[in-house]
Amino acid sequence: MARKRGPKVIEAEEFRLVDAEGQLWAMLHARDGDPTLELRDEQRRTGLTLKIENGRPLINLEYGGELGVVGLGVSEEGDIGIQVSATDGKMRFMLQVSRDGDAKMMLLDRNAESVVWRAP
Repeated sequence: MARKRGPKVIEAEEFRLVDAEGQLWAMLHARDGDPTLELRDEQRRTGLTLKIENGRPLINLEYGGELGVVGLGVSEEGDIGIQVSATDGKMRFMLQVSRDGDAKMMLLDRNAESVVWRAP
């Protein structure tokens, strides 16, 4: 007997992955025109966000905002970078490689106001 197949295309504004108890584990949506996948941990905190924002890919690793964010992305100029931000949302570390191949690294103070170290 042939197995019944589901539809080949499913359309929705948002998909939610929930477990048997209805707890949310993941969401896929396109709010504000930016496709986004959010994965959650056991406490339902966002742990990983993968998105295209203003045409640029971004990946954020976080712990529900409790420990800051590690972000990997592409800037408007086409530079690829890694940023580490504290819980206050302020960047403390940045590593960037430009389209030309030039690399730079920067550490900022706890207020993210002064550069403590940079190369080059």
